[in-house]
This record gives sequence, structure tokens and C-alpha cells, in this order.
Amino acid sequence: MEHIASISYGKDSLAMLEVIKQNGLPLDRIVTVDILATKDVPADLPPMVEFKAKADAIILEKFGIVVEHITAPKSYEDYFYYKCNGKKSKNAGKIYGFPLQKGNWCNSRLKVDVLDKVQKGAVVYIGIAADEPSRFHTLSETKRSPLVEYDWTESMCREWCKANGLLSPIYTTALRGGCWFCHNQGVNQLRKLRKNYPELWALLLKWDADSPVTFKGDGHTVRDFDKRFEMESQAKVPIGRTFKWRLLEDKIMTTRTLTAESVTSGHPDKLADLIADSILDECLEQDEDSRVACEVMLAHNKCFISGEITTAAEVDYEYIARSVIAQVGYDTTDVEVEIRVHAQSEDISQAVSKEEQGAGDQGIVYGYATDETLDYMPLATELAHRLTDRLEECRKDGLIIGLRPDGKSQVSIRYNGERFDKITSVVVSAQHTESKNLDELTKEIREKVIGKVLANYDITETEILINPSGRFVLGGFEADTGLTGRKLMVDTYGGVAHNGGGALSGKDASKVDRSGAYMARYIAKNIVAAGLAEKCEVALSYAIGVPKPTAIDVNTFYTASVNENLIVKAVEKVFDLSVAGTIEKLDLRRAVFAQTAVGGHFGKDYFAWELTDKAEALKKAVKNQ
Repeated sequence: MEHIASISYGKDSLAMLEVIKQNGLPLDRIVTVDILATKDVPADLPPMVEFKAKADAIILEKFGIVVEHITAPKSYEDYFYYKCNGKKSKNAGKIYGFPLQKGNWCNSRLKVDVLDKVQKGAVVYIGIAADEPSRFHTLSETKRSPLVEYDWTESMCREWCKANGLLSPIYTTALRGGCWFCHNQGVNQLRKLRKNYPELWALLLKWDADSPVTFKGDGHTVRDFDKRFEMESQAKVPIGRTFKWRLLEDKIMTTRTLTAESVTSGHPDKLADLIADSILDECLEQDEDSRVACEVMLAHNKCFISGEITTAAEVDYEYIARSVIAQVGYDTTDVEVEIRVHAQSEDISQAVSKEEQGAGDQGIVYGYATDETLDYMPLATELAHRLTDRLEECRKDGLIIGLRPDGKSQVSIRYNGERFDKITSVVVSAQHTESKNLDELTKEIREKVIGKVLANYDITETEILINPSGRFVLGGFEADTGLTGRKLMVDTYGGVAHNGGGALSGKDASKVDRSGAYMARYIAKNIVAAGLAEKCEVALSYAIGVPKPTAIDVNTFYTASVNENLIVKAVEKVFDLSVAGTIEKLDLRRAVFAQTAVGGHFGKDYFAWELTDKAEALKKAVKNQ
């Protein structure tokens, strides 16, 4: 009598082969039935097809038997389009379509008959685990489960498969393990099918249109799910348990308008940031262990420098301030500089200077990334920065004569759901000399700044406002007060993400307001780069003197390809989140901070926190959970 192992490539049937080998049970053949969706399309998704090929090679090496693949003679589509011949049936003369009954149709219609013929007169081994008593009734003298006989549980089977490279994708991803067309699969699996395999989804929609029976027993069709997923992509309906089918009746598409601004180096707040970060850089240039918390206020030709600075460096604060102001483009002749700087508090110093470096203060920081731009920044923020960068370029290179250092930009973008629709408004305000003709300036900014930056966008219907207040001669800190840390949305993500409220500029890396925010961006960017989410916000919380964050949160706004808890665990495994580890990884003892002060701290690819070198490690860490 032959002894045949019937496998499905699930963990139990594969681990069963090891139990057979360990206990010397007779085994002549290993068989599996391959199902076809159509005559040309397999029932398995591509990752499962690849896994089966890999598993066959491992099985041959470990057990010395070639797996016999028996193709079911008829496809799912063949059965789908069979006509019902039952005279008493209300569906007489119609095609069967989707199955009426619960359960796996592939087993009852496509597999069982094939297996019965192969296994006739043989002893068959099947993969039922010892902790699945509800399935024991199928066992007999000729249908045995070695797992039950030798007390192997489901968890034991999983561990063995994981250790031997035989854990299929259904256990490591949200991949559908059985037939991709099965009516019993969940909404998340259908969502992934539509997103990742549009050609298969199109086939399922065709069947749906032909079927006299609805795809789901509750009356919902594949087309219903298609509409639901489309509306999810437009952010018109929620993803998850709060979804209600009645929401599909809403005919109004959700629209949003997101706005971001940027300012030039001559803006008084940005100038204050630039002076503070230039002082920090000078301290670090001479002493990389400097502790710096520098605040600058600019008001009516006076520069007030204050803060707590402990350093071995010899720093001429006034010289740095005057140099920066002059380099930006202002006359420093009448500028008065006052300095009020003292050493860091001993209480704070001892908390930071422990053997394992602690955070310099408590606080919450946020990092954000999105795949809507190549540098993973929100589009409105990126365009606003490009406009002010171009405005500065036109001033410094003499492309627009009569420009002065102070300037601003603002960009508003309308989205249909999550999809870019159009740029609705652009604002550019530029300080200019008294003699500059305003009509000429407006024309030049429209052509050389806005036209240059937005050349790839249709702005024919965009509201464009250039110096909407009119004359803008008096600017900079002669006109307005500037203060360090007062342009946090310009520094970060333009208001799209949360902000912890702590300023970035003027602080060394022991201050987690800065280093933690950089680490949060680094994590978020790698999560999106890894394809684990389309957009992501990472929140880190710190306590003074404590080396690592007290809390970590990842929000993917329903765009994650895996459970967010898996992403958090992967983050904890892949990244060194300690203060010391953050400073070391992101190279934050170097004098690079003046480069962050203008044009945003993020989206500049020359900084270490903009690398995506952890993307592959994150994917691997998620997969191995």
C-alpha cells in the first residue's frame, strides 16, 4: 500500500514532512493539486508561486522526494460559466457564477475529486495539528495526521517552518494564501488584490458582472468593493471599522486645500535662526562637545543674543552676528549688538552628561514623510521653499535688479481626496528698493521666479498674488522683530504634520527638540522609502536625563501595507533611538546647522537624516516578525 503526503504549502502540511522523517514513517510520494483561475492564469498570486518553487527545492534536498504537481483538469472559470441544469432550481439555465455556499469552492469542486483519484487505495498523510480537535473527525486508518500522532501543535509547526525557510508569504504579509478569487477572503486582502494586481482585479470585475449570484453572501458585489476602495483613495470614506456601506451613497467628493509658506534668509525670524545656528556651528567647530542653547532677537537695528552656552571654544558672538547680517545683504553700520550669555545649568548638565547620555529636556517631536515628492516632503512645502530659493537666487545673481533680502512665499494646493488636483494660489512678497517700479517687479517675479519654479504645472487658473500689500521697501528687522524658533512650520512640514512646539535652531544635538526631530524624520522617510506606507508620521517622546524615548508612535494615515504595530517593532529593532545613538548616526557633532536655518531642515539630501539606508532593514524586520 502506498503512503502519500498531501500538502498545501501551509505550515502544518510542510512541518508534517519533518515529523514523518523523524519518526521513520513510510512515505512514497508527496503530492499537491495546482488550481487554475483560467486556463492561463494560476489561482496563486505570484509571491505564492515563487514560494512553492522554493519549497519544492528544499523538500527535495531534505526529504529526497520530488513534489508531484497535479493540475486540476478544469479551471475556476470553467465551473463559473457552467449552466445550471437542475429543473427545479430557480437558476435553471443560468451560469453558476460565484458559489452560493460557504467554504472553499476550490476544495469542494476543484481539488477533492483529483485527490481522491490519486490517493485511492493509499494511506494519506494530511496536515492537521494536535491542537485542532475540530478537524479530527476527518481522520481514519487510511487518512492519518502525523502531527496529531506525535503531538505537534500549530506553533511548533510555525517555528519549524520559520527555522527552515518554509514559512509561506501568507504568514509574513497580508497576502492571500489560497485562491485570489475566493469569495471568503477579507476586505484587506481584496484591497491588496486591487492595488497590487490590477489585471486580476479586472478579471474579477468581469466575473462579477456576469454572475447571477453576488460575490459576498451579504449581497455585496466586487463592484461595490471597487467603488469603496476608489472612494478610500480619495479620502471620501474611512478605512477600517468606522466604514459603513451607506457612506457610498454620498455623491460629494471630499476636497482639501493644503497651504505651506517659506521665507528668505532676510526675513527677521529666519535671520535670527541663521545667527543662532552660525554661533552653534562656531562652537562645534572648535569643541564638538559644546552645549549650546542660543536665542537671538532682532528689533529695529538691534541684535540681542542670549542663551546658555558651555564650550571650550572662544567665540566672538558680535562678529558672527554682524557677519551673518552683512552676508544676507543688510548694512550693519548702525546695528547695535547686546550679549547676555551664560553657562548651562549644572542641574541640566549632570542629567545630560551621564555615562549613558540622557535627553537635555522632556518633549515631544514629530517626523513626517510622504511619497508625493521625490524627496518625501509635502508638495506645498517643497514648492514654497523652491520659490524663496529662486527669489534669493534672482537677488544674489542680479537676475532681478532692485530686490532686497526680505521675502516670503506661500503655496496652496487642492486635493481630491488624497490626489493632487491643482495649485489654487501662489503668493510671493519681495522687499525691494524704493526706486523699483512695482509693475516691472511683478512681471519679473511672475516670469523669473514663479514661471521658472512652476514650469511643469498648469497655473492658468491659479490665483497669483505678488506683493499683495503693494509697496515693500522697509523690511527685515528694521521693520519687524525677529526671534529664533518662530517659523516652525517653515522649518518642518508646512503644517501637514504635528509639531512638538520646540524650536530647532540654536540648539546642539543634546537638545532632543532638534536631534529627536531629525531622528523622527529619518525613521519616517525610511518607512515610506521601504514601501511600508505611502505617508507616515513618527512621534517620539523624551524625558530629561533619560537616554531613550519614553514613547514611540507611528501613524500611517491608513496607508500602511502592514499592521502599524509591526512597523513600530521593526523601528525599535533597526534604529538606535538613544540620544547618543542618534547623535552618532546622524553625525550631529559636525558644524552643519547654519545650512538648516533657511529653506527648511528637511528635504535636503546632503544631511544624514535624509538617507534611506534603513529601508531594506525595515522591510526585513517586518517580514521576520
